[in-house]
Amino acid sequence: MPDGGIPGAFWRRQSGPGAAETRLRAAVFPDFAAEYDHFFLWVPVLFGMGAAVYFGFGPDGVILSVACAAVFAGAAAWAWRFKAIAPFLLVFTVFLAGHAFAGLHTMLRAAPVLEEPTRATTVAGRLVGLEPRADGRTRAIIAVSSIAGLEDEETPVRVRVTSAQPIDAAIGQPVSLRAVLLPPPRASQPGGYNFAFWAYFQGLGAVGFSVTPIAIDKTGPASAPSFAKRWADFWWRLRWSIAGRIDGVLEDDQGALATALITGLRGGISEETVEALRTAGLAHVLAISGMHMALMAGGAFMAIRTVLALAQALGPSAFGRWPVKQSAAIAAFCVALFYLFLSGGSIATQRAFVMITIVFTAILFSRSAITMRNVALAALLVLLWRPDAVLSASFQMSFAATMALVAGYERARHVFSNAGSPGGLMRHGRGTRTVLLFIGGILLTTVLAGAATAPFAAYHFNRIAPLTVFANLAAMPLVSIVIMPAALLSLGLMPLGLEAVPIAVMGIGLEWMMTVAERVSALDGAVAVVPAMPATTLCLFVAAGLAVTLMQRRPILLIGALVAGGFVIWSGANRPDVLINERGTMVAVRNGEGVFSVMGRRPQRFVLDNWLKRDGDLAGVTGEPARRDGVTCDALGCIAALPHGGLVALSLDQESLIEDCRRARIVVARFISWNLKRAHCENGVTLIEGAALRKAGAHAIYITEDGPRIITARDPENPRPWDPGTRD
Repeated sequence: MPDGGIPGAFWRRQSGPGAAETRLRAAVFPDFAAEYDHFFLWVPVLFGMGAAVYFGFGPDGVILSVACAAVFAGAAAWAWRFKAIAPFLLVFTVFLAGHAFAGLHTMLRAAPVLEEPTRATTVAGRLVGLEPRADGRTRAIIAVSSIAGLEDEETPVRVRVTSAQPIDAAIGQPVSLRAVLLPPPRASQPGGYNFAFWAYFQGLGAVGFSVTPIAIDKTGPASAPSFAKRWADFWWRLRWSIAGRIDGVLEDDQGALATALITGLRGGISEETVEALRTAGLAHVLAISGMHMALMAGGAFMAIRTVLALAQALGPSAFGRWPVKQSAAIAAFCVALFYLFLSGGSIATQRAFVMITIVFTAILFSRSAITMRNVALAALLVLLWRPDAVLSASFQMSFAATMALVAGYERARHVFSNAGSPGGLMRHGRGTRTVLLFIGGILLTTVLAGAATAPFAAYHFNRIAPLTVFANLAAMPLVSIVIMPAALLSLGLMPLGLEAVPIAVMGIGLEWMMTVAERVSALDGAVAVVPAMPATTLCLFVAAGLAVTLMQRRPILLIGALVAGGFVIWSGANRPDVLINERGTMVAVRNGEGVFSVMGRRPQRFVLDNWLKRDGDLAGVTGEPARRDGVTCDALGCIAALPHGGLVALSLDQESLIEDCRRARIVVARFISWNLKRAHCENGVTLIEGAALRKAGAHAIYITEDGPRIITARDPENPRPWDPGTRD
């Protein structure tokens, strides 16, 4: 037994079972003794679980978690000599530490959030961010100094406004404007994407649109900003300047894609191109992650190492003592750090930077770089910096793909090694072996990454791209050989004003990638829209994936049971019969064909598409007009039949409320008086009124034998910092 191990007697019986029993037990039950020496691999998993529990179930017990974590840590140290107890104490300690750290992080990010929409009001502050939009408008981020009509304690720290007029100000300058501000959008239905959560951790307290140009405020504060603010302003100005240089060479979506790959500003890409990339399974190219960082930093490493090696060969007296490989690693690390700041430092980019830093550090000390332990270290560092990242699709998909690739290539290494040997399968010459290994690498990477990220794509985006292998085979070689090297070269030549040629070359590669995306997305069966996946199903899939990639001895039957159980729960999940938006102006009712029909005067396209996609309806992707089957509307409201009998009514005026409450089983009324409610809507009628919608958010109603069951997007009894209760 290695030092620090656990006696096998604690984990398994010492009586000698038969060979069949041993194999069966190994296939069903994990061998915890074999996992103990690899406990560090599970530290980010347990830490992330604790953070996820905090964000999902509320802040209760944050201080208790801190105390419990300390107690368990002390108990683990005391009980280390009791090998059977220490592992369980360690598990609880790391889990509670993640829970407590998430709570502390949330408290540190506390800032005012706008609770009610405003009329056009004067906003003064400092321009700290700009992003172009595909429709010609510009999205601006403003660090607020004052908002007319709001007290200081109610004023958000930052707001994001969209402007249709030219912006006559530079990043870092004081500005003023008149804008209509709104609270950050909440989830459009229970379990849906909640932008308010992410806005809270980005410091955004409101969003909106400007009604006057964003102009320099000559009466603004003259005091110099802090170093941190000037540092952030520098990178935003550089990002905006590079975007302008690219726009001078490439137009439309080519320029927008090039800007996204270099600076991380993706707002200028048209929705049609984004949808084509998603359908073809190429949307991962837009997220600056491990591939981009590896190509940028790896390309810089190879180029610098070649130059230093040539210099050493030509002038051995001057360069003979330089460690070429280590020097190139240090220089390439600086390139990676530059790319991290330039691209905006998203969660996927942070993970990629940590991984590439580990790689270059390993080169400095001549150690193995790509290991699962280093992946675990990268995950832990990202969670310590941003514990909220554990709920993001970017974090989940990025690390799932990385773990699958590391584990898959580790197990396939001997196959590639034998295939590439003179006596292996590829024995038709070095060039042929290189090409076949390259194609095999793309295939293996696409299959592993696609399989690992598919559950998260289904959970977060309600889609699966079945043809992603073909699209990646056609596009990724050009991304690796042309697009990203040209991006690196253009950045290097920009200070000299010679970037036009490499950017043009980059545009050729991007045009090919767009063509591939359009052709693949136009094929039959290119996209599969799936119904909303329950969180329980995702947890079971994640557990199976962790067992496959992290466990040293994988219990095959247990893994199969986890996956099968996930599909069973998913297939049996109930879908809502009625959906109501937060404003009470739009209702979706499941019609006789089992799909949603919409009630409302002007349905919100964004909300409707989200409802349809989460219902597994392809119309949410194709953008078809709202269905009105079985819906009857007039000037006072709408009415429709429920799938199991009865009517649901949307009352748009109090004049219709009396009749609606008399006829309908469910009534949605945005405006209602207390007297009308008591007189007409208390006899077995389920009334959803505006006040309830404001407090609890969007509603989902399930028709059961015991009556309507209502689930809301947020719990009014347990308000979260990112979902504050509104004023009555």
